[in-house]
Amino acid sequence: MKKALGYLKKVLEYFGFKKNSKYVRHYLDESNLRSGVLMALVVVALEIWLIVRQHNKYIIPQVANGADYWDSLFKNTSNFWLLLLVGVVMFAFCFGGLYKNKRPTFRFWITVGAAHLLRFFGTIPRLG
Repeated sequence: MKKALGYLKKVLEYFGFKKNSKYVRHYLDESNLRSGVLMALVVVALEIWLIVRQHNKYIIPQVANGADYWDSLFKNTSNFWLLLLVGVVMFAFCFGGLYKNKRPTFRFWITVGAAHLLRFFGTIPRLG
């Protein structure tokens, strides 16, 4: 029985089911925020690149053929703008948390949820 409990304890410890000390928790939170800042910067850079690419590949030829600029811009880049906004919000949250040592607030999760809902409803094709 003792061997089984010792084995179960080692398995649980291997998969991360153990309490961390306050020092380790702080270190993990800080490293997660640092990696979140870098990831957010990568997302923002990629989204800007994709917006420029879409603009040059699709919007300029459509406008040259007589389409409305703002309509073409919205149809071809609306989801990219939304993901750019999510990247900027993520950067602001991680950067602020890194230097103010704050955890996510309710307002942050509402903002992220609203952005994802807008993204979901932005991808639904329009009828008519």
